[in-house]
Amino acid sequence: MDYDSYIQQLTADLIPLERAEQLIAQAICTYMNELADNARNIYKQRVKQRCQDQDQAYVSIDQTGERFPLELFTKNIKANKLDARKWNATIQDYLVTRTPSGFPKPSPNHEQEILNCLSLVDQEVDDAFSLVDLNDNKIADNQLGAVVVIPLIYYIGMMAAAAVLTGVGLMIGPKLRHDEQLGDIPRFPSSGDTWEWPGGGPVVINPVLGSGNPGQNPSPPPPYGIPDPLVEQLRKKRRRDKKKARRGDKDKRRKDHKDYYFGYVDRVEPAGTGYEIRVEAIADNSLSDEVFIRELEKLALAAGNPGFGRYRLALISIYVHKIPPAVEVGKWINFKVDTKNKAPAMADSPDVSGPFRDGVSRLEALEPRFSFFNLRIECYFADNEGFVVQTDVASITKDITASTMATLQAAFNSFNFMAQAITDLFDLFMNSDPIDKEQDKETSNEATQSAQPDSIRDLFADNFLNLNLKKAIPPSRKPKVVKQKFADMEEIEKALFRLKTRATKYNVYDVGQGHSGRVFSGNTEMFANDFGYGRVGGRKDTVCSHMIKGQAKVPILLSHWDADHFRIAKSSVAKGYSGSVDDVTYRHWVAPGGSHMQGTITHELAWTIEQHKKLFQWPDTKRLDVGNVTIVSCKRNTRYEMPDKNNYGALALILGEGDKHLVYPGDANYESVPIISSLNRKVSSLIATHHGSTVALREKGGSVGASIPKAAPKDSYAIFSYAKGNTYGHDIKTASQYYLKAGYQLCDATATFMSGEDTFEITNFGQSLLADNSLWAMPEHLPTVAARREVLPGIYATKMPQPASDVANTTQTQPLMPLSGEIVPQFPALLTVRGSGKGTAKPDQDDLLPYAIRDENGDIVVYDIKASKIILENLPLLIPCTTDYPVVVQLSCHDIEFRGVEPSAGVVPLVRFNVANGFEWARGADAGQDGLSGNPGFAGGRVRLAVAGEWKTSSSDMSGFSIQYCGGWGSNGQAGGRGLPGKNGTNNFIMLVDSSGKETYPKGEPQAGGAGDRGGRGGDAGEPGTVASSEVLAVNDQWPAGWKVVIDTGTPGTGSEFGKAGNAGKGGLGGSGGAGDKYYLSDWRFRLTKKKPYGSSGQNGDDGKTFDGSTAQFRSAKVYLRMFTTEDEILNQMAPVDWRFYFDK
Repeated sequence: MDYDSYIQQLTADLIPLERAEQLIAQAICTYMNELADNARNIYKQRVKQRCQDQDQAYVSIDQTGERFPLELFTKNIKANKLDARKWNATIQDYLVTRTPSGFPKPSPNHEQEILNCLSLVDQEVDDAFSLVDLNDNKIADNQLGAVVVIPLIYYIGMMAAAAVLTGVGLMIGPKLRHDEQLGDIPRFPSSGDTWEWPGGGPVVINPVLGSGNPGQNPSPPPPYGIPDPLVEQLRKKRRRDKKKARRGDKDKRRKDHKDYYFGYVDRVEPAGTGYEIRVEAIADNSLSDEVFIRELEKLALAAGNPGFGRYRLALISIYVHKIPPAVEVGKWINFKVDTKNKAPAMADSPDVSGPFRDGVSRLEALEPRFSFFNLRIECYFADNEGFVVQTDVASITKDITASTMATLQAAFNSFNFMAQAITDLFDLFMNSDPIDKEQDKETSNEATQSAQPDSIRDLFADNFLNLNLKKAIPPSRKPKVVKQKFADMEEIEKALFRLKTRATKYNVYDVGQGHSGRVFSGNTEMFANDFGYGRVGGRKDTVCSHMIKGQAKVPILLSHWDADHFRIAKSSVAKGYSGSVDDVTYRHWVAPGGSHMQGTITHELAWTIEQHKKLFQWPDTKRLDVGNVTIVSCKRNTRYEMPDKNNYGALALILGEGDKHLVYPGDANYESVPIISSLNRKVSSLIATHHGSTVALREKGGSVGASIPKAAPKDSYAIFSYAKGNTYGHDIKTASQYYLKAGYQLCDATATFMSGEDTFEITNFGQSLLADNSLWAMPEHLPTVAARREVLPGIYATKMPQPASDVANTTQTQPLMPLSGEIVPQFPALLTVRGSGKGTAKPDQDDLLPYAIRDENGDIVVYDIKASKIILENLPLLIPCTTDYPVVVQLSCHDIEFRGVEPSAGVVPLVRFNVANGFEWARGADAGQDGLSGNPGFAGGRVRLAVAGEWKTSSSDMSGFSIQYCGGWGSNGQAGGRGLPGKNGTNNFIMLVDSSGKETYPKGEPQAGGAGDRGGRGGDAGEPGTVASSEVLAVNDQWPAGWKVVIDTGTPGTGSEFGKAGNAGKGGLGGSGGAGDKYYLSDWRFRLTKKKPYGSSGQNGDDGKTFDGSTAQFRSAKVYLRMFTTEDEILNQMAPVDWRFYFDK
């Protein structure tokens, strides 16, 4: 939302305008300080690395330093609103005034001066760390000199945060509502042992007197200037009702959108008699999930791995006869998928070679899964071929709200966008030197020719400070080594060429419409080249096992981020190897980085690899030549709109030398490979681009095939790794004509392979067996076991070894991978959670506050607690409940221990939900008004405890645990107002009497007083609070014998009782009758000459309705105990986070 929308929403909730502005300013201040803290941490890590590289003694610099003051934001909120450029200017002006002493103050409007200043500050930081004494390896005497860098580092962190200010609009909502709640929530007890929390200021009263006493008039209005407490309570009720309505609308939308997806359009190509639209998708409801938003906040704050594995991701292929107008490659769409009549897919389904139903689709879902060894939540394709479902083509739209689009782009359009933006800024000034000036100029000119599209600056073009700058140019200094956060070419070379530098063989595996290859030196694998497969049916285990088992030290070179080229890493076979020595995410991955990573599944995999610091992102426009191996980054192809991951930034592989080369371009057009023209008549083995697609051979002007490099004069082949049953526009028969014209003999896998064969071994490129002096090292893994058959000179056919018949059980026997200190876990290995115990505590005591996740209202909706092992102490855990929807306590672990359980404890209270009561009305209704119903108690929470392994307790007498509820009382109905008094007579005071004594009345006859109105009806009794059902997940043979789980709602008639209904409000007294007309003759000394009777009093109002406590909702709440046969089953079930939206038991 924009600034005005936030103001409108806050003021609609009866928050004064000035307070609303302060709340927004406070939210921005909080965001900026958190971003500055994280920028500072990134900088300190780089300083630490620099010290290691330069043999300096690093001293920890963790002291608290300066932060942005709140006043800076409150003073400028009206002028700047949510305009990041304006805030950037404001903050830069402020930071210039805070320039560390001894440094020249830069102009706040001159970014190059600011960078130069930062470089000088960085030099000062660098100089503060002394060299290690090599004789005794001790820190030098001036080690405390590092203390002087504290204000300098805080200055750098704050300036970095200002420079990359992009996420304010994205993250202000949760922070805004959080701050609003902190400012508004009262924490005062009311009478007895009841209490109130939500809403505005409290009114502490006697609950009976506050409802109005029957037989008495309502309380008079307060004196002028003193607020009427009833008015404040009515505002409080309206806020509660609005919040409840917002939640109801959100729940309704979730229900209506249960079958909707957001999808990144990865591919649009001819398929059979129509077109295929392939998308990397995420369930629509995930984006409104508060847990997802919390994870996204990590990205906006440069705070680490967001953990996308627990959300509903899918690869969906939609088949249509005509491409809908909303569909564009590289763009996001929203659409509905009907799964009611889903059918298991086969390898060749759906069949679109003839007539087919428009919108028929293939949905391949990824299943979230806990990995307690890797300390993360992963996801993998299900062990099937997916399902044939139906997409509602009419529902496909690109009309996505701006806030939702910002969320999608931030999460899935550029990898780790905020941290990379900060790192890029550091690259501009850390250890810059004048000798790099010309090189920087050349780099800048080169970038001008092929500017990276959809970069973070483009992505947030309206909000980003455009730092289109050269590196800082400080005074001359000795150049020093800086280790980049993202991979430099030296690191990439070490990752790919750890043992060998010369290739002698390239294996291409028949993996369907995908690609998996391997580069060998002799019998030793150098690296894998792509890691994908297509529709291979029953051969999937063979393909995946061959590329995974025994390959722990073999790095992976990824041509581009396309599922057909990396999905082995997301296969059910890879799931079995998770955490073992053959876990694919522990291998080095070299791949296009940054904005070349597009889509949901792509980002989930990239983050999973990044957890182990094994992801090496290839710098744009770079080329690597090692031995007879060349890897180049493909250039932008102006035929295609950006982003175009098939071409721009994709990595092409060239093996060989002289006039015999093997070329594998991935899915890139040949003209996108920078050196392709230099290879004309030097290519002896060409792996056809895009699996033999004719789409990739088309050029401007309509010509086809002219970009294919000319073949070497002798024994040159074009290899088609897959042809049968293709659906991606890969017309091999047509495409082969163009390769023949370019001088190649054809090597078609389908036509060539004999029964059982599935591998091409290619040696038909320039090599020298004796050039690599380590050639005869022992191979790590023999790639093939069958005898090979020569197909053509330099090309052999063979087959992959068959995996064990029971792959799943075989993978479980693999030794575990030792955990590295570099791992960045999503949750801890061991977590101790301590409660407040059974003693008296404040009703708002929250023992789980560090794990709280809030919604857009600022309310806590879920406590997300996960660890490999959880230890619970001093139970119960106290949880306040202050909303009309149940807060969720979600504990997920492999093992759990109840510690400190007393002997003979029996059933131990796990949590106690302290549920807020409905507040009592301050007084009765006004005259002539019915009383309002009592305010209902609030909603008690629910627990989901999922344990995949062992249950332990310190007492053998423990027989289970309970979920306690207290409070949740409904308030008394408001007393009805007194009836309005009857109408008085006309009393015109004019009566004419003539000489005969006759009376006349010019304005009507005298009237009797009217009857008083009936008293107002009393308000109905306030209903008790609600209790949601809970569930416990366990493995059957791990669940302690005899244990039970119960709901404890206290003892009736005591203060511990949960869900007591209020009393019905008393009806108001009837109104008094009106006065009749009276007339007096003044000349007779006011003698009464005429009068009419008073009206009768009105009837008393009816009392409100009582509440039948036996029908209370909470009495039907249960705890469901779900048992699983194996650990594998429960790991899949406990991981998805959206279960709470559909848990309707």
